[in-house]
Amino acid sequence: MIHFCKDMGFGSVKFGELTARTNDVHYFVSSSVIKYNAEHYVSIPVQEFYEKCHNIGGTFLWKEVDSLRVYFNAPPDKSISGGLDIDGKIYHRVLFCDQKLGNSWNRYDGIWDIQEYVNYVGK
Repeated sequence: MIHFCKDMGFGSVKFGELTARTNDVHYFVSSSVIKYNAEHYVSIPVQEFYEKCHNIGGTFLWKEVDSLRVYFNAPPDKSISGGLDIDGKIYHRVLFCDQKLGNSWNRYDGIWDIQEYVNYVGK
């Protein structure tokens, strides 16, 4: 996959664990998708990054392979729907094509204008 991305001209690739595996957190994902994800789940193969993702959550640069940046990504074990953990810390952000920032790809989890987000983070 890394070499394929490099051949396609990408500058980076991110590998993440499948997050939609339970109905209680991912209530907006169909049960057939959750079933498929649960049956095909593969954990992050590098122990250091598995632990970072599960303890902290978010995206971590692993290394560069032929000038391609390779990242690992996963929510923390204490995650809740919407890119937040149970302490309210944001571990995931999505930039949508309409210049809105959100906690996750589910827009109902909360989105901000860029300036609103900058103001929020600055506090």
